[in-house]
Amino acid sequence: MKYLAAIICTIWLLSGCGEITEVQYQAYAVGIGIDYKDDLFHVYLQFMDFSNIAKVEGSTINAEKPIWLAVGHGNTIDEAFIDLYNGLQIKANFDQMNLFIFTRDAIDQKLGEIIQSFNTNFNFRLNGWVYGTEGNLEEILTAKMPFFYPYIASHIVQPYDTHRVSSDIPPLSTEQLLYKTKEETNTLIFPIVTIKDNIIHMDSDDFPVTTLNGAFFNKGYKLLGSLSKEQIFGFIRINSRSERTLLHVYFEDIKSPVSIELRDPKVKRKVKEKDGEDRYQLNIKVSVNLREGAENKDPQEVEGRIIKEIKRNVMESVNNAKEIGADIYRFEDYLYRYKHKLWKEKKHEMMFNNFNEEDINVKVTYVKSINKIYGK
Repeated sequence: MKYLAAIICTIWLLSGCGEITEVQYQAYAVGIGIDYKDDLFHVYLQFMDFSNIAKVEGSTINAEKPIWLAVGHGNTIDEAFIDLYNGLQIKANFDQMNLFIFTRDAIDQKLGEIIQSFNTNFNFRLNGWVYGTEGNLEEILTAKMPFFYPYIASHIVQPYDTHRVSSDIPPLSTEQLLYKTKEETNTLIFPIVTIKDNIIHMDSDDFPVTTLNGAFFNKGYKLLGSLSKEQIFGFIRINSRSERTLLHVYFEDIKSPVSIELRDPKVKRKVKEKDGEDRYQLNIKVSVNLREGAENKDPQEVEGRIIKEIKRNVMESVNNAKEIGADIYRFEDYLYRYKHKLWKEKKHEMMFNNFNEEDINVKVTYVKSINKIYGK
């Protein structure tokens, strides 16, 4: 009898889970936005709508569906979550969370508290992409996707899908956010999300979509400032996570530029002694594909102009970032890790201020696309 009771008890324990909530009765959060204004945290949770992910009978994936948001307010982030939970009605599930957007005020004033809250919240899955914004969080988190595809397929949630076609500001991961803010020599770059309504049209109507238009720069928890995309084009084109960008090279005798495709640049920072002083160097290797307007041009002259334009672009990005106190290529972090003695001697500032185009070395390798008309 004792053995029978043990068997029955075992079967009962193994027969299923205890307090489980069915999938359809959970609210799956996929994105979060945090603002700080009027001395309060404002937390926006964006939820997955299953009807916009899987086709069901009598429905279609690319039909317009609502985007669900929950909004909470509080003196702390946890208090804002409690406010949000009180109206949510069903259990929130954070297993699919992969988008984090913070306003400028939240980054400037409360980044430390945001990171501490995320780092100690056992509900959160910290595996996604981080952005800043100067826009309206509610508009950004409810922007529709072209063809009404789910938001989880968007450019800001899956940045490398479009990055491979035309690289943009390198995405910032949640892991990088957590550890780089604690490193005193590191520069943190938040891509800035905005809404544009003149790129995509549905029929003849404007269709607002999210896009990137610049970046916030932080050192530790301190916001240094922001730069537009145009001010950091050199960095966008030339960084080790860039895959494919376009560069225009102009000649005096023609109005139309030569279009150059830059592919998979590799950037290495070095320290080299020159004329008795230590100097930073940036060594760049990049593959190029001549796309348009290069016919009948002297190859050596084209290459010389490519190198000159890359150097000019990179230096512009370095100088624009320097004006707000940012180190866009993270020279100081390199010095701290690999030339620690020089860093302890406080050489970084002098070396950084002396850095110029002569310290940039560019090596070009040509790749070629097959001509679709002549096959060569």
